[in-house]
Amino acid sequence: MNTAAVTTAGARTGPGSGAATGRAVRATGPGTIRGCKVGAWAEKVTDAGRVTWQVSLPVDASLPYSAGEAPAPLAVGGLSLFPDGDALYALRLTDGRTTWHRAFAAARNPGTGAVTGLWAWHGSVIVLLGVDSAAPSLVALNPATGAVRWRAGLGAVPLEFGTAWLTSDGVAMAATGAQGRTLTAIDLATGKRLWSRAYPHTPIPVLAGTTLVVETKTSGTSPATLTGLRARTGATLWSRTGFPNWVTILAAPGGRVLVDGINVLPPPPKKATVYPVIALSAATGTTLWQLKTKDNVSALWPQGDQLVIASGEYGVSYVQDPGARLTLADLETGRVRWSVPEAAEPYATTLIAPDGDVLSFATSPATVSVSDRVARTGATRWTAPISNVKVSNLFLAKPRGPNVLVAFPGAAADKPSRLLAIDEATGNTKATDFLPYTAPLGADFAGAPNAITVTGGDALLEPEQASCAVAVAPGTGATAAHP
Repeated sequence: MNTAAVTTAGARTGPGSGAATGRAVRATGPGTIRGCKVGAWAEKVTDAGRVTWQVSLPVDASLPYSAGEAPAPLAVGGLSLFPDGDALYALRLTDGRTTWHRAFAAARNPGTGAVTGLWAWHGSVIVLLGVDSAAPSLVALNPATGAVRWRAGLGAVPLEFGTAWLTSDGVAMAATGAQGRTLTAIDLATGKRLWSRAYPHTPIPVLAGTTLVVETKTSGTSPATLTGLRARTGATLWSRTGFPNWVTILAAPGGRVLVDGINVLPPPPKKATVYPVIALSAATGTTLWQLKTKDNVSALWPQGDQLVIASGEYGVSYVQDPGARLTLADLETGRVRWSVPEAAEPYATTLIAPDGDVLSFATSPATVSVSDRVARTGATRWTAPISNVKVSNLFLAKPRGPNVLVAFPGAAADKPSRLLAIDEATGNTKATDFLPYTAPLGADFAGAPNAITVTGGDALLEPEQASCAVAVAPGTGATAAHP
């Protein structure tokens, strides 16, 4: 095993059509952040950890801005799209120059313009706006020009889960209305409402391909029911009752839905404690396999044909749990390939590298390390300890090339954060750089733990910064230049 030490300085109504509020503006480059607001940077880095370009995105001081709520950047058609408060910036991937930007806020209700979701679909960019406002909506844009293709309202109250879900055949789903008790389906081609359905208790939806799987209850204490619906029509495909009251569901590759909870179905024998992960067919609801772990499942990361599971004692901090484990299972059969002691950070990124190795953040009360485990056996191939780092906002990305990119915040708000390029074969640090900000890297508001967007051999990041603090240029600590 190779241990590569890394020392740092410091260390989440109906549809309509027509023009969206705001306008697309062509510009030669964005301005400078002004005032003591939280702002953002647009940044492109290579697999080798070299910063290709960085651009300061301006913030309108009159608008509310919540740190950490912006989705990850989006790469589409030679452009990189960066959300910043109520605006969306389209920057050329090659040099970071602004092609267009669009402001969405309405003067009478600026919260309706906050960008909190961003997706590409069949030549359009789908933008989710104002999830915490009284007028959440979806907008479809032409990615080349920023022109609005349609806008669809999502009711008159904030969205319950703060996000929307997209199917592979072009349906957006959102939990709308009071307490999110109405599921509303929007056609991504036209912005028209396809159907909506109200439930007695807040439904929890996931989308697997073209199928919507919904967890519902009749009350806050009743058993859960899972129902499969055809997302485009709302037609019921199947329904299964009798799941525990507390259960989580997650879509996985291959038309699967993973179900896990603190109870098992059927209940275990007295004094026996097992925690199941159940794989269902999204199309039929039938059980494909069931895997049992000794302790509570704290996180699932399905990727390709494999499933990584983090588990530990229920109610005990993962950092302080000596019995915590990391498990790799076959996603098609549920067969466990290996299970090893490791307290993996459940809210950080865990990746399966192209060679099959599992890359994760292993945590303890004293340290955080990037860990590479061999795909076949789970043996530790190398670890890269990171000192003086907060156990939060930890990100991994694997662009095309030999290195894995690691981003993490400083130990305090006034400490610069770092970007590392680590050789995936050896664990040796090939490059280390400052990120041009003092606040943590924002997590993807839509639930994805990885706020680094990979595009070929490069990656896009959107670091956050208190604009009244001194920005640092990569590797120098000097004030960053603005293209």
